Amino acid sequence: MKTKEEILQALLISKFVGMNYDPTKERAFIDGEWRHREVYFQSSWDWLMLAVEKINKMHHRITIEGNEEENKCMILCYNEDGELSHEVYECGLNLLEATLKAVIEFIEW
Repeated sequence: MKTKEEILQALLISKFVGMNYDPTKERAFIDGEWRHREVYFQSSWDWLMLAVEKINKMHHRITIEGNEEENKCMILCYNEDGELSHEVYECGLNLLEATLKAVIEFIEW
């Protein structure tokens, strides 16, 4: 069972990538039909990459890197003139967590 925070994150990311997520039935409306018993943005790169790819298509720069000491994700946001307008920088216990936190911050921005 997902926590309230995980449900809110799933709702936020689902809306951003164009999915209709129904947490009461734990399923997502994708490509015109209800599929998947659950969405896994918090635990699967396959799911989280939907949001990462959308951010990338918006012409922002995403860097994900890690080592034994630090796992981080940085998103550089550019305006229509190609000027840096906002930076998102998040760290996590692992690369997936750092990226999830950065994606959420970007969407909320």
